[in-house]
Amino acid sequence: LVRHFAPAPVIDAVEGSVTSPPDGNPALVKYVGNVPASGKPPAGLLRHRGWRATAISLPALNSRQDLAVLAPAEIEVE
Repeated sequence: LVRHFAPAPVIDAVEGSVTSPPDGNPALVKYVGNVPASGKPPAGLLRHRGWRATAISLPALNSRQDLAVLAPAEIEVE
């Protein structure tokens, strides 16, 4: 996984510490617990730092590869 993606924490803080949510993209944080009706609390306990890819380096695809196939069928030959 690290070979193709450069992972970095969404919030670089110690889990269990009090932290404020980052500004900007609301998809970076999932609130749990007693979330106020406004949907954005001023601070809370960091339960999971989250992960994001800061760089992506995927291998080149074969020109004959069908991009719609998520996982090919397997046939065992005996």
